[in-house]
Amino acid sequence: MSTSTSGYLFQDSPAADSSGGAVMLDALAGTYDPISRQRIRHVGVRADARCLVIAVGASSIAATLAEMAHKGEVTATDLDLTPCRRHPRVTLLRHDIVTDPLPPGPFHIIHVRLLLGRVS
Repeated sequence: MSTSTSGYLFQDSPAADSSGGAVMLDALAGTYDPISRQRIRHVGVRADARCLVIAVGASSIAATLAEMAHKGEVTATDLDLTPCRRHPRVTLLRHDIVTDPLPPGPFHIIHVRLLLGRVS
């Protein structure tokens, strides 16, 4: 039996788990998406907004932003795009927040959650 010393409950890479990250990402989305959506609705998203989602995961929040900013742009980034559910209005970029520059802005909305515990 192996144990992780990182203190992080899930695999470091969603693709490293046998479900392709679906179990981890669905659990996180089920827990945190309602909170994120509530905050996004509270702030408001213009129809022509440019949105950036860092550490997109399965991309459910990116899809929400794409529907709200239906005349805008949504760019979503992550280290591993394998588990991302594709959306026709979301541009997916493989991106390391530690070493890669951010995609060109400006952005009206930037969404990121559960990232600081993973950045080393």
